[in-house]
Amino acid sequence: MNKRVYAYWLLSLVVVAMLFHACSKEPDVNGTNPPVPSPAPDPAQPVPFIASFFPLTATGDEPVRIVGKYFSPSTAVSFGGTAAQSFKIVSDTVIFAYPGTGASGNIVVTSPAGTGTIGGFTFYIPPQYILYGTSAFGSVPWPQGDSSYYHPIFLPDTAFFVIKKINRYDSLAIGTNAYFPEYSRYVDSPNYVILSGVGLDPRGGYNFYGKTPSFRPLSVFARIVDSVITIPGQTPEYWLMIKGSGIIKNNKISLQYLTNYRGQSKSAILKSP
Repeated sequence: MNKRVYAYWLLSLVVVAMLFHACSKEPDVNGTNPPVPSPAPDPAQPVPFIASFFPLTATGDEPVRIVGKYFSPSTAVSFGGTAAQSFKIVSDTVIFAYPGTGASGNIVVTSPAGTGTIGGFTFYIPPQYILYGTSAFGSVPWPQGDSSYYHPIFLPDTAFFVIKKINRYDSLAIGTNAYFPEYSRYVDSPNYVILSGVGLDPRGGYNFYGKTPSFRPLSVFARIVDSVITIPGQTPEYWLMIKGSGIIKNNKISLQYLTNYRGQSKSAILKSP
């Protein structure tokens, strides 16, 4: 072989080897050999599109219904730049998601094809109240009862509750008892809120067969107009009735309500300290 041809051939091998080494080298800290970029989104998969969401405001433990298309498969949902606490893809057009704490701003749905965005979401923290007072417990035994089993008493009462906006998708807050269609009467009514945590159970005030009295908190609908609170007659639990009224002013509340369970009654008068 001609020496000059051999030299050219050897030089070519060296150049190829150097190029191969450079291409396979890990990126250095100075970024002179950057990593290979991620594959571009698949053009065959449409980018998520968000048409609407409800409610417009929610707190961290309330679901938000996001409506649009091309949601499946989605890999992430965020509110105001904060990842949702959790989300569920109901279908290619509906997602339910729980916002992260304090996250107001855009709602973003992410899938392998890209992201869909819509603005206008507001995170809120429901106001909390502690009320103190006294509850009177009395009874009218139902037919199969024995009046000697019941001992009407007066007890100090404390209520810790929050006032929440109504979220029609929050089944835990508004109840799902099919026996009482009255729930639908309040869900979309103006000026209505949910009082969550009021001790409503009239059975809690009885020393019934030696059991220790206790208060079990429930949630009820209430209407607030011009500082006046109205708790319309309703049944938040099977056979348990409640109604009442109150005043909210300067971030303080006075509330009185009456509950009844098959003749067992509770009459409460509570106020903010």
